[in-house]
Amino acid sequence: MNTVLGPVPAEDPGVVPVHEVLLSAAPGAQYAFDITIDRAEIFETLAAKLKDFRAHGGGTVADSTGMFHGRDVLLYEALSRVTGVHIVASTGQGPEEKLGGYFLTPQIDPPTPWPAEKFADLFTKDSPADRLTG
Repeated sequence: MNTVLGPVPAEDPGVVPVHEVLLSAAPGAQYAFDITIDRAEIFETLAAKLKDFRAHGGGTVADSTGMFHGRDVLLYEALSRVTGVHIVASTGQGPEEKLGGYFLTPQIDPPTPWPAEKFADLFTKDSPADRLTG
């Protein structure tokens, strides 16, 4: 199983809720004049909840947040390190028939659905290791 901190043996996940959302925000919310996003407060709140989850037998959280709704893999890495809870950061994308227009008809000429390889490249680049190596 691949987590935000790397591979974990498949027999080691513990109790796993498979469709959680650790953080969700409307795209662009951080730019709204009337919204304050305090990352330290968010971290402390999530860390407390994950520590409680771990204290009650939890081992892994599968986060289903999409990349345009607050998914923050670097935050998840820090949370996993501090709490000891494994975090799987899924793509947040559902079946093809439920994908949004951005992926089905991207702004290219002519509009063409993305092939699987392009999705793989996109989500690989969303990983922390790729951000650090460029």
